[in-house]
Amino acid sequence: MEKKTLITILNEGMAKMHVVPITNSAEYPHQAPGTTFKTSIAIILPDGPKFEGVGIGPKKKLSQHIAAGKLMLKLLEDDSLWINFPYFEKMVEKRLAVESIQTLLDNIASEHGETSDNPIGSLITMCRQKALPQPIFTCDDDTANALPQHSRIFHVTCAIDSYETTGEAASKRNARARAADAMLKIIADIVPKERNTTQECNNFSLALPPVSTSLNAPKVAVKEIPGISERDVFHLMDMMEYLLNTPDTNNIIREVQLLKQKGRFEFIGKFEFMCFRHKSTAESFVLISLHAVNPKVEKFEDAEASDVYASFNGSGVGEKEACVDAYKSFLHYVRNFYTYELGYNITELKKKYNPPKTGSRGLPTRAPVSSEA
Repeated sequence: MEKKTLITILNEGMAKMHVVPITNSAEYPHQAPGTTFKTSIAIILPDGPKFEGVGIGPKKKLSQHIAAGKLMLKLLEDDSLWINFPYFEKMVEKRLAVESIQTLLDNIASEHGETSDNPIGSLITMCRQKALPQPIFTCDDDTANALPQHSRIFHVTCAIDSYETTGEAASKRNARARAADAMLKIIADIVPKERNTTQECNNFSLALPPVSTSLNAPKVAVKEIPGISERDVFHLMDMMEYLLNTPDTNNIIREVQLLKQKGRFEFIGKFEFMCFRHKSTAESFVLISLHAVNPKVEKFEDAEASDVYASFNGSGVGEKEACVDAYKSFLHYVRNFYTYELGYNITELKKKYNPPKTGSRGLPTRAPVSSEA
């Protein structure tokens, strides 16, 4: 097969589909060592869908090749699109097309160092420095092992708090490294350097909530909360699970505020939410900090350290999405408190109390929170 670059392969396919790619390249400092350019390549198909690939590399042209490759991997998820690329005409199966693009990306990574020398070790060190939970890696082994060895593509997910990245490669090790490298960029750009103080500024730090979030935390005896019955706890935890997993994010902030009014979060203390937008070196992200603050505080800049009970951060492509992400971080914290500090088990509570009925999408259907939680 004739050797072609990722940009050439993409342009041939786009020409056949009569689509013009939109390419934006710019210097992109403050990334992993040696990466200085970021390129975004976006296309809009005639029937409406938009796809985008982003690449970061030490040279502008290299970042464009990476962006083209990642864009094609997204396009190849659609069974009807891959046959439009002349480069894939002799390939009888889509997975061979995916393998060919992934191989070209792997070659770039090995030749030019797309990822840092030891991204997993660097990520673990950074998490320790920023008082973050250690990363959790999961691999879809079943899907990869079902393919012939020469066409296996491993998909690895890296999760830290509410952040999640993925890596794909022909080997599990490289896939883990890609997922870790992607997480390094998020943590370096979005998460502040420390989480032991709180202040309002563009380089802010977060208060570290005093609760264990370890998945291996020892089981503790259930502790009762004055004024809150076990059934109330069940409804609260069930509602939090729903809010954290529902694709409909329009009412999450309102529901959290209603739960606060009902006193379900008073283990933190009496508080009011304060939310601020911050600058981020990641051009495509908005950064939001959410703080549980003593209600006596009128201006955040006047708050003492003891007046800020807990802080959380969120990010997204827009301010609304970032705010929802911050409130979800808060819900994760509350869920961990009820689970690890108070000893409640949502699975056991569901066995004891009647769970809500499920709707057509498999998500819980429930009365408004004001009448339940």
